[in-house]
Amino acid sequence: MMGADSVVVFNEINCHPRLGDTAGEWIELHNQMTVDVDLSAWRVAGDIEFAFVAGTLIPGRGYLVLARDATAVRASTGAMNVVGPWRGRLNGAEGWLELRDRNDRLMDQVRYRDTGRWPLAPRGSGATLAKRAPQHASATPELWTSSVLLGGTPGRSNFPDTFAARRDVLVPLDGLWRFEASGRDLGDAWRTADFDDGGWAGQNQARLLAYWPFDGNAAAARGSDGTVHGASPTTDRNGELGGALAFDGAAQQWVQVDGGGGLDGATAGTISLWVRWVGTRGPTAAGPLAPSWRDKETGSFQTTSWPSTIRILKPPEWCGGNRADQLRR
Repeated sequence: MMGADSVVVFNEINCHPRLGDTAGEWIELHNQMTVDVDLSAWRVAGDIEFAFVAGTLIPGRGYLVLARDATAVRASTGAMNVVGPWRGRLNGAEGWLELRDRNDRLMDQVRYRDTGRWPLAPRGSGATLAKRAPQHASATPELWTSSVLLGGTPGRSNFPDTFAARRDVLVPLDGLWRFEASGRDLGDAWRTADFDDGGWAGQNQARLLAYWPFDGNAAAARGSDGTVHGASPTTDRNGELGGALAFDGAAQQWVQVDGGGGLDGATAGTISLWVRWVGTRGPTAAGPLAPSWRDKETGSFQTTSWPSTIRILKPPEWCGGNRADQLRR
């Protein structure tokens, strides 16, 4: 089999329209070049025969549609870059098409089927035979699939070039939120969007204080409101330099947050952190939550002796912390 000189190629074929509407048959060509290509005296051969008239151009990176009934296809699809008619008829089950230039050189060819390695969906479902990427030649079945849209996309790209990600902020990190901690059965009314939570006593005023990532993200911002005293940046568990803070226990070291970071006067709050044990634990450090935490106003406390709640998130490979580690609000 001769190889094809792919410049203009077959890109989409509506070979089996729904309900046997033969007037809806069409073939789409794509220009892989960035400049316009003159198709004068080019022709499509195989199951159908069509010769392009003088002056027919296909724009650079553009498309041109051949139709059995050009007027019907324009009316049903809205595509305007449609030429025709051709002689013959496309075979819905098995077909052969060639594109030849004015010198009869083979430019592209495709022998499609509705079995084997070829897509099955175009078999009368309304989907078309669509090339996955327009820069490819047309002979290989794996380079074809079925169109996403019924009726295909005549005269334009088969699929979106890119899918733009959209990010929606559902709950801001520093957003105000209320909570109800009485333990009463609240029923289902609170789940509705128009529920009035003004009667709930709990109200969060905390904000994000400082962020030292433990995921090896070199681009993430570290620290915002906290002031580091004595502690030194160190390599985190993923090897990222400066991704964690080290407290050696030999001197007073802490992260200071003026104003308590929104926790002043709160009846409850949560401080979440990762702690990795390095070295030998002292005799008073018993259990995973054994490190002593110090509040500069009230002195030492344990997790149950201070109105705020301290919660340590601890994966299996991490354990408590140095008993000299300190936290100051």
